[in-house]
Amino acid sequence: MKIMKSIPVQIPDDRIYMRLGRYKHFAEVSPSQQERFLNVIADARSKCHCAAAWEVVPILDNNGDAVTIEGGDVFASAPLAELLKDCPLVLLLAVTAGQEICDAAKNASAADTAIYDAVGSEIADGAAAWIQDYVRQQLRPRGLAVAERRFSPGYGGLSLAAQEIFFRRLKLSELGITLTPACFMVPEKSVTALAGVTHS
Repeated sequence: MKIMKSIPVQIPDDRIYMRLGRYKHFAEVSPSQQERFLNVIADARSKCHCAAAWEVVPILDNNGDAVTIEGGDVFASAPLAELLKDCPLVLLLAVTAGQEICDAAKNASAADTAIYDAVGSEIADGAAAWIQDYVRQQLRPRGLAVAERRFSPGYGGLSLAAQEIFFRRLKLSELGITLTPACFMVPEKSVTALAGVTHS
């Protein structure tokens, strides 16, 4: 299991505008409004402090409905089992953009909250992709490849309760992440995911 407390994630502005639904109309916005958006985005970026934890573990069993990994943890999801059907290994990862960006979104004006929220979400997604690519480079000399597609708890029939597996195995408390009784992560701008690892 690996932990990285600082991740250099860079997200293009157009990704943020697309999340805000303003991408196609940005050219119609006045220069002063454009400058204001850019200033808020820059401030939001400065409040993102990405950290991550991950491990690559053997898959012990995949019966088409659930995947059992080394250590005995089970991820029950037929779509996940299908995604990992040809994978001898799986990457478990967790990333967070930190608490400061979440606090900024809560304390911002109504007009700016959506911008802080969009930046935090894109940065967290970007951090997950960054870890996938980092692990991909680490595993390539061993003849292994990390899939592009990620699969997260709360989607495809995989219960949010699976967050507890990530929390325990990846020691997410060391990243400042906690779980609510309903298995939502705090800080909110955090992501857990699995990605298949195959022989290249």
